[in-house]
Amino acid sequence: HLHGLDSAVVLGGQLLQHEISGLELGRVDQADHGQEVVIFCLSILNSSCCLNCLIFAGMLSRRLFAPIRSAPASARAWQVDEWGGDLRLESNYARPVLTGPNQVLAASVNPIDTYQIKGYGNELLKTWKMVADRSFNPVSRLPYTPGRDCAGIVEAIGPGVTRFAVGDKVMGVTQPPATRGTLADLVVLEADATVGTPAKTTFEEAASLPYVACTVWNAFLVAQLNKGNAKNNRVLIHGGSGGIGTMAIQLLRAWGARKIVVTCSSDSFDTIRSLGAIPIDYRSPTATDELIAAGPYEVVLSCVDSPLSQWSDKIMGIWRNCVHISIVSPMLNDTDRYGLPLGLASTAAKYFARSWESSLQGRWFSYAYFLPNLDCLQEVATLVEQGQIKPMVEKVYSFEQVPEAFEKVGQKHGRGKTIVKMEMTVLPSFTLVDEATPRLWHEWAELVREEQWTSDDNTEGGFLGCVVWNEYEEMAFIGFYLVHPYMVGKGLGSKLWKRAFGRIPPHLNVGLRAVPDMAEKYAAKDTPHFVSSLSKWELTVGETTELCAKAPASASTVRLVSDLSPEQRRELMEFDRRVTNRDRSDLLSLFFEFDRTSGCCLIDGEGKIVGYAGVTSTGFAKENKFKIGPVYASTTSDALTLIRPLADYCESISADSKILVKTLTGTVGEDAFGTLIPKKPSNEGTTLFSKPFTITINTKMCYIPHNNSGHFDA
Repeated sequence: HLHGLDSAVVLGGQLLQHEISGLELGRVDQADHGQEVVIFCLSILNSSCCLNCLIFAGMLSRRLFAPIRSAPASARAWQVDEWGGDLRLESNYARPVLTGPNQVLAASVNPIDTYQIKGYGNELLKTWKMVADRSFNPVSRLPYTPGRDCAGIVEAIGPGVTRFAVGDKVMGVTQPPATRGTLADLVVLEADATVGTPAKTTFEEAASLPYVACTVWNAFLVAQLNKGNAKNNRVLIHGGSGGIGTMAIQLLRAWGARKIVVTCSSDSFDTIRSLGAIPIDYRSPTATDELIAAGPYEVVLSCVDSPLSQWSDKIMGIWRNCVHISIVSPMLNDTDRYGLPLGLASTAAKYFARSWESSLQGRWFSYAYFLPNLDCLQEVATLVEQGQIKPMVEKVYSFEQVPEAFEKVGQKHGRGKTIVKMEMTVLPSFTLVDEATPRLWHEWAELVREEQWTSDDNTEGGFLGCVVWNEYEEMAFIGFYLVHPYMVGKGLGSKLWKRAFGRIPPHLNVGLRAVPDMAEKYAAKDTPHFVSSLSKWELTVGETTELCAKAPASASTVRLVSDLSPEQRRELMEFDRRVTNRDRSDLLSLFFEFDRTSGCCLIDGEGKIVGYAGVTSTGFAKENKFKIGPVYASTTSDALTLIRPLADYCESISADSKILVKTLTGTVGEDAFGTLIPKKPSNEGTTLFSKPFTITINTKMCYIPHNNSGHFDA
């Protein structure tokens, strides 16, 4: 219980055979309206699904994808055949079967409990299993697959599951008294013990969370400690440097606890302090004096059972409803040793002996046990996304190194969680084809829209890779070229690239925006012609406001695009055409209708538009990150006057908004912002083309280029 392993899986999103019907795709906001979008995408999908070509919103959408075989009928798992025996890798592990309406079958690699493979708790757990199975017949829990929590990709769902779909990334815990633990390729989880993985966490990080979180949560439930009253409580944690202890510290800190004191070894002090707690060396001869000086405590949480933890009853408050919670219960040991009736009686006797003296002074003692808790998992996932809880991963082992991971965890004194990572051992076979299913197109559109894929992204999911480009004005501009990390170096990327260039009409000039570390590679192949580089500054709202104050306000009037009359909107489109030398009216009509997007114009004394600017959300919405662009104006004063209301718009959404300012080489904005912004910019990317290309935009009016929605000013 105290030193379990955590595990993670990257199976590439294998999907079971399923029917697809009635999918509503909606609009693809990332594409230029009215232009042809040709999409190559490689995905893992059951080959029995039908192929369809999709046409909507005036765009023809084609896919390259790779059907593979259905998930195998068997999988791998680590097991013991006798309590205390050696772990062995079972390569013909029977595929789990969904037996209830509220279960989720998730691909995973698994956490392991080093005690349970020795038979720890078997007497109680086998009785529990008999009750759960409604059977009076003796049961054997062998062969036993250990493991508590995991993270992976949903492969199938029971008929009553509504919160998940096949392909979702999830984390969860198994329900006692399960004998098929999570140290296997496939595992069944209850839907009520499963949540989506926090955004931007790896599977390894996500797998480190569920078991320790639920254990801490249930301990705090027993102590009646929660985010509503934590600020009034001083908490002492014994053995606080392990996975459970560090989770308890972070949860208390997120709840605003008054004080958190932790006993641990001195080599963990830096970690404990970084989490916001006060460390005390439990081996120090002055440990008791230091604990007294830091107390008294309303709550004591013991992750270890030691003389010091038992002594700490004496430094809780008197008659203040203070409580000592221990997650180290003798119950499983007692029932294993004496049998179920006598074992439970022995545990009860020890509990009363342990709690009697404290109760005479209004102090309470209780044991707490792990149980899955959906409220806990949901709140912890939210706190991780908000940055208030950090997954504490100490070491990662491969699936084949499970015995070594057991040995490491068995030595105790962990500094966070030990993870077992599943690598895909057999790469999926694939065949490039020209059409896609509605399901695949829907999944791709959702990922692009919600996760803001970029060319250097490492997004897990059902897709193995894709190439996406827009064809317009004698150009084919590549917006996405993605290959899943476990397919890198396997020849997939070159096949996709070759196929894409084989389908792009040869008379078109192929362009792309290359990330810095890939620019040289692309330039050496099919896109050798350099056009421009993009520099980026990331500013706070305050820094953006200070920037706008560095030049006198324009004499012209600022008006929001949303307040323009139909005639003024037509004039805006004409102004944009004069600056860019291109007709972008369809694009701009869509752009200013996007969520979390705003724009403003500068109108002179004669009522003419002399400048305009836009801003839109980029990345995950919860990050509150915004991209300014375009900004077209005649003077720096006009440009900064346009940016000021856009900064106010970002601040109205969140005072902590981050604002991205990007400039192109050779434009007036490069010189202006390079002088006005004291920070050094980062290199955002390089624009390359397959043939010589001349920028048509008026560089003397382009302060910030348009760089979103599938469109890029070169």
